[in-house]
Amino acid sequence: MTPAEQAIDTITAILNKYADQMDLIDIIDIVDNLRILLECAAREGNK
Repeated sequence: MTPAEQAIDTITAILNKYADQMDLIDIIDIVDNLRILLECAAREGNK
């Protein structure tokens, strides 16, 4: 697992912990941005 994937796993775990206190749209926005970060990191790793 890459450092980016580990960071995303950690952030996702934190989001899951507090998900009941957040609006669904905010959770979706955060997860979508994490996906974008992971895609960017993967492209950088393939260069």
